[in-house]
Amino acid sequence: MIDFAKILADSALPAPTPEIDAARGRGIASYNAQVRRHAADQRTRLRAALAGLLLLVALGALSLRCHPQLPPVAGCTPGASRCHADRPEVCSGSQRWEPAGDDTCAAVGGVCVDGDARGARCARARDAGVADVIGGDL
Repeated sequence: MIDFAKILADSALPAPTPEIDAARGRGIASYNAQVRRHAADQRTRLRAALAGLLLLVALGALSLRCHPQLPPVAGCTPGASRCHADRPEVCSGSQRWEPAGDDTCAAVGGVCVDGDARGARCARARDAGVADVIGGDL
């Protein structure tokens, strides 16, 4: 049989005592408590950083969504029309010139005409680009 007491005495290591074991236990417990506090602090910081990032993304999305690309206020009379850059435009209720349609008149084979009671519109181009304003609407 192995005599552990003799081996321990011969090794010149201090024999474990209840005081040493208690001190070691307190040290380990203190270290474990520090590690737990540090981990809790790191989780709190990570949660705060993620919440801040989420808030920043949400505000960015709202700022893009809440600013429509409107033309500037021109002070025109709502319902009025005009030709601008070969495209009929109508004055909106917020007094902004809004294009009437997606294409220019030239894109559909006409020219923009204005000046009569019917307002600005695209008409067929005839005779060197002169619009036929009588019955020539596209």
